Amino acid sequence: MKIKYFLITTVLAIAVLFSGSAVSAQTTDMQALLLQIQEQINWIFEQIKILQVQLFGSSSDSADVSFSAGEAGIVQEAQIAPEPTSILSTDCFHLYEKLTESYNKSCGDEAYSPVADINKDGTVNLLDMGLYSENPENQAWCQERLTETTSPCAL
Repeated sequence: MKIKYFLITTVLAIAVLFSGSAVSAQTTDMQALLLQIQEQINWIFEQIKILQVQLFGSSSDSADVSFSAGEAGIVQEAQIAPEPTSILSTDCFHLYEKLTESYNKSCGDEAYSPVADINKDGTVNLLDMGLYSENPENQAWCQERLTETTSPCAL
C-alpha cells in the first residue's frame, strides 16, 4: 500500500508542476497516462489479494513450489510443476499440455478447460499445478483427470 500512496503523491506533484496554461495539453496527456498507471496498479493489487486468498485462504488444496536460489538470494530457476519426463506417459503429458494452455484462465475465458481445472474451482492456477505436480507420472490418476470434463462454471 505504501507504494500505491507514493505513486499517487508523485503523480500529484507532477500534475502541479505542469499546471501552467502553456502545457495544458501535455498535462491532459500526462493525467490520462497517470490514470492508466493507477488502474494497472489497482489491478496488480487485486491479483495479489486473489493469490493470497488462494494460497492462505480456506482452500483444502495444496501446491508444491520448488525453486533454487542463486547469488544473493535471487531466484535463478522456478518450477511449479515438472513436465513429464517422457511422452510415453501420454495421459500425464496431455494433462500437462492442457494445464499449460489453460493456465491463469477462468470460467468464461475462451482458453479455459474444465479438464485442466483439477480442483474444479473455476480457475486454472497454481493450485491445479500443485495437484498435478504430486502425480506427474501416475497414468491412472492423469487418465481419470482427463475424463473429468464436467465444468464447475454456471451455464
